[in-house]
Amino acid sequence: MTVYNLYIFNREGQCIYYKEWNRTKESGLDREQEYKQMFGLIIEMKSFVTKMSPTDLKDGFLGFKTNKYKMNYYETPSGLKFVLNTDLNPFGNTRELLHQMYEQVLLPTVIKSPNGSLKEPIKNSNFEKRLEESDINRQLHPIIFMLTSHEQTNDYLYFYESIQDLCSKMRINLRPDYTRQDASNAMASAAETVFKEAKILMCYFHLNEFLKYFTDQWVKGRFSNWQIFHTPPGYSSANSILESLNKTVKGTFTLRKRYTVFKTLDILQDQCLFYSNSEKTFNNNPRVTKEMIKAAGSYDEKLFKKLDRDTFEFKYKKEKYRINLFDLNC
Repeated sequence: MTVYNLYIFNREGQCIYYKEWNRTKESGLDREQEYKQMFGLIIEMKSFVTKMSPTDLKDGFLGFKTNKYKMNYYETPSGLKFVLNTDLNPFGNTRELLHQMYEQVLLPTVIKSPNGSLKEPIKNSNFEKRLEESDINRQLHPIIFMLTSHEQTNDYLYFYESIQDLCSKMRINLRPDYTRQDASNAMASAAETVFKEAKILMCYFHLNEFLKYFTDQWVKGRFSNWQIFHTPPGYSSANSILESLNKTVKGTFTLRKRYTVFKTLDILQDQCLFYSNSEKTFNNNPRVTKEMIKAAGSYDEKLFKKLDRDTFEFKYKKEKYRINLFDLNC
């Protein structure tokens, strides 16, 4: 089934949502005028069909068909009107499809949302994601498979470009608004190159797993003392000094070569002798560097406001704090 476009009108006749996919011809009207024409057509067709029907109608106006497209119509008991233009051979029951769109997409994401309103255009990202997430029941329909052993950007570029070429040959205008994938830089780079306007969506389940791991490992676990306030004042709050030592060892002692275990022990012995004979003093008192003074001055200007000799006001986000340097109160 080829879907051209979708209109959703509220009971007052305002078009609160419009989306087009494979529309190739414009009406020649500006968008607001087009909405009014479409809504007026619906009202007139409903009235005409009801008046001219030779028998009692159960569902009333359901749409119409031309030699090029079919207009499918569905109205909810509350007066919401759905108009879906498709090709002449839509798959399945489009009226049921529109009913499910209302019941399973619009209702939970917009109408039942705390900030949901049907009196203004829908700007709810969850609604759009649900609307275009495979089929209306969130079922996946695999159509193309890719097998790769390297998972490089060029592999995914070939895959995505092949999909585009196939769709072009089938006269399908492929312009996805979203792509859902794993956290792969190669995959993301390819998607951004081929589908420039698509937003890359991540898996909520994977994020949940990451949050659980982070909480167990880094917040509640044995490695939770990474916060800067755990480090005594004046001491290094990162592993940078260890990395600096590692750089010295590789650059001065091993010359970035691999050695056997016994040779490495000889090198470590030479290193111990070198540091034992060095005149570097062990500091028991913190030393204020020029870089620290410069950084403190920068923070002073941005975050602190002096109220009097001993009192400063510190602003963080929307909260304000007063710090007294005399009695060390905040």
